[in-house]
Amino acid sequence: MTLFATGARAASRAGKKASKTFEKTTGTILGFLAKSAREARLEKLDCWTEGKRTKFEQTAFKDSLVQHYQRGVPGNTSHLKCMLLDKPLPRDQVRAAHIWKFCTQGEGLGAFGLVKTDLTNPRNGMLLCTAIEEAFDIKRVCFIYDPMQQALILHVLDPDLLNKRVDPTGTHPETFADLHGKPLHFPAGANNTFAGPYRRILGFHARVSFERAVRAKWITEAQYQQFQDYLTRSGGPDPEREMEDALDELQKLLDVIDDKDEDGDDSDDDD
Repeated sequence: MTLFATGARAASRAGKKASKTFEKTTGTILGFLAKSAREARLEKLDCWTEGKRTKFEQTAFKDSLVQHYQRGVPGNTSHLKCMLLDKPLPRDQVRAAHIWKFCTQGEGLGAFGLVKTDLTNPRNGMLLCTAIEEAFDIKRVCFIYDPMQQALILHVLDPDLLNKRVDPTGTHPETFADLHGKPLHFPAGANNTFAGPYRRILGFHARVSFERAVRAKWITEAQYQQFQDYLTRSGGPDPEREMEDALDELQKLLDVIDDKDEDGDDSDDDD
């Protein structure tokens, strides 16, 4: 083998190693960028903050929820039933809450396969007594879909809530601890289909609520890792998982490139 050929092969191997290093570095950088983009997107989509609380109810929206979820009290128009407590309360103590906040004007709903008009769909709302609605609105509690029960179950994340009573009138003695693990009450849809609140949005709310709980040290990292996210069971897209899937596909592509480089090195060594 000539000196020229030896030098050329050495240069080729050095180039392949440099290319491999570049690909791995690129993968690390892209992974970092994807993670940053994911975090930024999640932060942008998270509409459940103090500054975004809706101060005033919409009468027409509340009436649509009462009808859709059958929360009226026969013979008593001044009272409604909370979907969780499932007991009559004065109408002004049962709040009609938009799950995806009305102040967003529908921005972000596309991430869940929904459109702007779904903002006022009854399934984008819940009728909850004020204490529960306020806790939900700032991610101190969340609802998790249980496929075994086919129900949306309350999960209390902030331990400071557990001993607090949920009924401001004092008529009912239940505390948050009593309601932890209890289901939302709503009728089935036509042909026994699910007609409750949008599970895909509640699933995302649960995700960001659990993340807040970890930061606030309400739960441990181990408890967070055990959290089952049921968002995909609703049939809607998962914004976080889409980002992770895209990153996985990118990593697979980089792995293929690495494998080809390694195969090239082996064939050179055999010559």
